[in-house]
Amino acid sequence: MKRSFFKTIGGKLLIMFLAILLILGVGTLMVTIATGEQVQQKTEKQELQQHGKNLQNEMNLRLDSIRQLSDWAVASEDIATYLEDSATTDSAYHALALRFYGNSFHSYFRRIIIANSAGEEYLQAGAASFLGADVNAVKTITQLDYFQTEIERKEFGLASGLQADPFVKDDTDSLQLITLLHGGSEDTLGFFYLDIDPQIFVQVMTAYEDLGYDVRLELGGERYLVKDNTLTLSEKNTAIDPSESFPLSYEDCRVSLTKTKPTLAIRLASTYLPLLIGLLLLIGLFCLIFYMQTKKLIIKPARRIKNHLLKLATGQFTSDPTIETSDELGDIARSANFLSGSMKTYAAEVRQDEKARVERLSENADKLIDPGFASSALQTIKWMANIQQVAGIPEMAEALASFMKHVDQYAASTITVKEELALLDDFFTIQKYRHPGNIELKYDIRDDRILNNSIPRFLLLSFTENALFQDFDSGIASGTIHIQMEYTQTHLKITVADSGTGPTSSATNELLGREDLHIKDLYGEAFGVDRNDMVDNHVFIITLPR
Repeated sequence: MKRSFFKTIGGKLLIMFLAILLILGVGTLMVTIATGEQVQQKTEKQELQQHGKNLQNEMNLRLDSIRQLSDWAVASEDIATYLEDSATTDSAYHALALRFYGNSFHSYFRRIIIANSAGEEYLQAGAASFLGADVNAVKTITQLDYFQTEIERKEFGLASGLQADPFVKDDTDSLQLITLLHGGSEDTLGFFYLDIDPQIFVQVMTAYEDLGYDVRLELGGERYLVKDNTLTLSEKNTAIDPSESFPLSYEDCRVSLTKTKPTLAIRLASTYLPLLIGLLLLIGLFCLIFYMQTKKLIIKPARRIKNHLLKLATGQFTSDPTIETSDELGDIARSANFLSGSMKTYAAEVRQDEKARVERLSENADKLIDPGFASSALQTIKWMANIQQVAGIPEMAEALASFMKHVDQYAASTITVKEELALLDDFFTIQKYRHPGNIELKYDIRDDRILNNSIPRFLLLSFTENALFQDFDSGIASGTIHIQMEYTQTHLKITVADSGTGPTSSATNELLGREDLHIKDLYGEAFGVDRNDMVDNHVFIITLPR
């Protein structure tokens, strides 16, 4: 019989083995991913702290260079002398130039302006592309919106944040530092102005972004990021983990690092996809090896045993030692070979017994009286009874002849209801002379189609005979045997009831069990005989297929 692969033993075992491997594999992979994620998170935190400290140091180095230049201007005697007496311009400018070019980050200082408090004289230094003969430079600075705020600050810092460069017409941003100069006195001598290129921070921030971090710089309460290689104002509504924020050496200055993380699916795919592919390939290899071994150890031996049993079913009882193996299937194969030998012996015995039975039948065939001879003899008895005018004998002889004729005619195990009733009529005619009482037999057939329904031969005869000789006592003068037949939705229901008062005998119970088993053998477990006695009646209910 052809069946799909997955319904075979090999297919089912392979599915079971595959399921086990998948459960183990997926479980191992999940544990690996979970452990890997924990290790990766720990490593990322350690790397972030290390990179954060490095970035903090680099940013502080730049801020310190700015502060050193500012502190020099505040403390320089040359600058203080110049602010008090402009005649010393040469020495003051020479000192400024030396300090400017001696600073490691002077290339990011666009312009330095040192002006006296009257705003009449000033010194400037810086990148050549940003310098010019601007006679209103001091006025431009002092008119800035944040000038007054900056000079009133007691702490050094870049609190004004990113501002537009006041000396450039295009949209050039800059960081500006403004500090008052006092010299050694309490009087204000002037101010120090430093215009700083934001690239001083952009370059180092970009370097850490290339390492996979989002870098933010906080100046004066504002947060900045690098966008298109430019320092740009960032949104402040994004919360930053304190462990990712690093304070700088200036007031209100901080830098933060946040690891840029891809989506979980992308990260898992990039990290664990090769492992998953390798796991699937390994599972596939294990399944192939398992199936080949299953085919060798189970499928092929089972197929040989099946073919041997098929031969056995066709009457070939020869044993086959090649199907025997050393495992449990080999035990089954040895049992099959033992069965072959036993059936071979049994078949020989059956043939011998059949041969002996045929010989006995042949020897006694001449002793058998066929129904035709019995019918002829009964006709002779009837003729003699009529001559001698003996009542009942002619009718009884005629009924017996008809009964034997019908028995010979209806030789099958099942006959129609009509044929059964014909046998029952002849049988009852014979039996009413044997029974001393006046017993009536009544039929109630509620559908003419029932007459053509199949019924086991002698079924009604058996229950009628039981009613006559078991249910009716010998002293009963009269009674009724009532047979009712009707169709239900699914079967034929036959009710055999009699008005006998005799107690239930062992013969009646034996009849009930025998006929119930006979019906079930013929038609199945859904049919059979039940008993439902009432006060004045013995009732049998027979169910048969329609």
